[in-house]
Amino acid sequence: PQVISVRPSGVTERTAKVPWAIPLPILALLAMMLLLYTGHGAIWAFQERIGIADGLTEHAVGKWIGMSMLLWGVGGSLLARLLSLSLGRIVPQLISLGASCIAVLLLVFGSTPFAFATSSGLIALSWFYGLPYQMGLLAAHDPKGRAALAGTMMSTAGMAAGPGIAAFLLVGHAHWPIGVLAGVCYLCALAIAVPSARGVA
Repeated sequence: PQVISVRPSGVTERTAKVPWAIPLPILALLAMMLLLYTGHGAIWAFQERIGIADGLTEHAVGKWIGMSMLLWGVGGSLLARLLSLSLGRIVPQLISLGASCIAVLLLVFGSTPFAFATSSGLIALSWFYGLPYQMGLLAAHDPKGRAALAGTMMSTAGMAAGPGIAAFLLVGHAHWPIGVLAGVCYLCALAIAVPSARGVA
């Protein structure tokens, strides 16, 4: 569609609307979701292998990951529900993404069964605690819900990209490149999330 506007001088100017234009704040948040889930995907794909390298059996790895998702993951979601916006929008991002960085560093550099179990719980807690606040930022910037839908698509793309990038970076039996990849993704996501949260705080 086109709009015809008339300047005060009487000169007619023809301008075209761009209905698919996406505001810059929403583009930034979509990039945040892509980065966030690229980090999540990289960790999720190799978490079992890291546990085996730490000396756990396949049964133990499955037990710790399953229990973490059930207990700490559900606990993180309930915590977000209970706290709601009582801490504002910025602090939850700092907690969630900061905890994700700590968890992934503990996972790849801990090298013990205890470190694996602890990091698995912290990973689940930080992921599921932070998700409502990250989706809430998208909803706050676009109440119509289109940004939230696009954010889900970007998270899916990130979950697909993360394992591929991590596999490309992996050298031998060293898993630290995966931790670096995820950590960089989380820090970049945090750098986007904090100004975005401040804009709607």
